[in-house]
Amino acid sequence: MKRSALLLLALLALPVASRAEDSGRIPGSLEDVVEDGRAHAPRPTEERLKAYAEKASLLPSLPSPLAIVTTLAGAMMLLSGRRIFRVAVVVYFAALLGITGFETGRRMENPQPWLGAVIGCLSGAALSFPFRVLLRSIIGALTAGIVAFIVAQAYTDSNLATAATVGGALLAGGVVTFFFPTPLLIVGFAIFGAMTASVGIMSLATEPTDGHLAYKPLHILAVLGGAVIGAVIQAVVGISDEFGDDDGD
Repeated sequence: MKRSALLLLALLALPVASRAEDSGRIPGSLEDVVEDGRAHAPRPTEERLKAYAEKASLLPSLPSPLAIVTTLAGAMMLLSGRRIFRVAVVVYFAALLGITGFETGRRMENPQPWLGAVIGCLSGAALSFPFRVLLRSIIGALTAGIVAFIVAQAYTDSNLATAATVGGALLAGGVVTFFFPTPLLIVGFAIFGAMTASVGIMSLATEPTDGHLAYKPLHILAVLGGAVIGAVIQAVVGISDEFGDDDGD
């Protein structure tokens, strides 16, 4: 029994001893503690921006007419979404489903993918009228999910951890927005407005790569900066009572 226990301890100690020999450090030393801390520290900013750019580069490049409309819609949501909620919620889901419809048509190799964009826009606009209160919560959920994704990507490469974080944020964002709509609606319109406007501007100003936009880290900084500016403008301008019932009764 004692021999078995000693053998088991020796086997368990082999990986630790090997790591200590390879690194030239004593296990559990200050160097190991610092190294473990670095492994869980946030990624460098440049690395994070590159990761965000890779994800954003999955967005489709739009033809010029759609790109212009998308840019204007994004700018409207970015700067005024909070004050004109009834209009902005229509534009929000029309743009969301329009871009999705265009990409779906393109992936299906439809010779006229813009038809998918038109169908998506009309569907999003039609759904936004009877389900405005529900869609208000969906906007809050999407907003919380986007913010959670940005934070999770900064701290971990684990898809499971990212998915769990985003899933929890989606649920929490939807519930919070149902009872306290204003804060997440401001952030939601600012983020989605900046993203939508960037799709239009990038489609007009850059060459696509395999039908997709070629985002760079600098573009991601511009989108994040624009979202912050838009949220501040909406918060300051919306201090008046004009928002009133427009937050989704």
